[in-house]
Amino acid sequence: MTANSITVGNIASISGVAPGLTQSAQQATEAFADYVNSQGGICGRMLKVQTFDDGNDATTNAADAQQACQSDFALVGSASGFDNGGASAIQSCGIPDDAAELSTHEMGDVPNAFGASPGNAHYWPTGPAVWLKSQYPNAVTHAAMIYLDVPATQEQAASEMQAYQSVGFNYIYTVAVSPTEPNYAPYVAKMQSAGVQYVTEYSDDNSAARLVQAMAQANYQPQVVDWFSEEYTPQFLSESQGDANGNLVLMATSPYEDASSNPGMQLFLSWMNRVAPGFTHDIFAEFAWSAGLAFLQAAKAVGADLTRPALIAQLQKIGSWNGDGVQPPDESFGQKIPSPCFSYFKISGNSYVRVYPSAPGSFDCSSGGLVHY
Repeated sequence: MTANSITVGNIASISGVAPGLTQSAQQATEAFADYVNSQGGICGRMLKVQTFDDGNDATTNAADAQQACQSDFALVGSASGFDNGGASAIQSCGIPDDAAELSTHEMGDVPNAFGASPGNAHYWPTGPAVWLKSQYPNAVTHAAMIYLDVPATQEQAASEMQAYQSVGFNYIYTVAVSPTEPNYAPYVAKMQSAGVQYVTEYSDDNSAARLVQAMAQANYQPQVVDWFSEEYTPQFLSESQGDANGNLVLMATSPYEDASSNPGMQLFLSWMNRVAPGFTHDIFAEFAWSAGLAFLQAAKAVGADLTRPALIAQLQKIGSWNGDGVQPPDESFGQKIPSPCFSYFKISGNSYVRVYPSAPGSFDCSSGGLVHY
């Protein structure tokens, strides 16, 4: 930080086993910086972004974090399923980490790390499970969980199963698969044989598409296929080639489809389209933009005498947070308590269509609650 500028780092997963996975988070952070600078910066200081690509690798993530500790005032808008790699360095050097998402419990436990999606190291919402049980009571007692054999998805799958079992889910088939697994046919055959009627997977969109295609080739049609928000992207619609038609998608952010009635989304899109026209409409961009707004609020609250400890103290004070409408409200940004709110969309042709709640822009924030680990 100088008298005229503040340099922040951003660590995203752009190359490696899942190319371009969270690139939109980096683009959104750069768009946010341009937006801030168009408003005169922060107390007259222009915002600069130093970008890192961890290549979907924990060791590289650690090296990036170590470099950011030395060269950047803070980290903003980072998104990686391998953020466990950099957790130790970030905690040791005390750099404020205002991420798009905290993906692993190691990063979730870092006191100076926060996230627009605060991670699920200690909490998991059960609202979606309650709704699914009310709609598909038989299917959820014959459930399958598939997840990639990497730290973030391992943890997410285990936490979700524990939380969902508390409201009546019964998992009769679980399996970890390699991120590069080309053949999902054996897993599909085992689900068919076991009588699975509810299928979900924690994975990138390309892996999910391979599972969808294997189910289609086997003419396997479970009652419910339920994707998490990583599959809320045009790439998944293209990769799945129509085989995901009718599948459910659990939303973690406000949908792009509701932009016309969401001024905060409109501001986000206007700057994204300036900086990265044609960017991927996914959750990572929204969460990174939201994280940027939290950084802006905290930095302005500190004022001209901006220091790392002072910024962390202000981030800790942020309570309920919705990123100016790009995401449902977290219970507490500063305490890393996630939102209990959710909505469900389904895939219909080449689009995502709202299923529940039916009103545009709405979320269910009262079904279920938060399981605390």
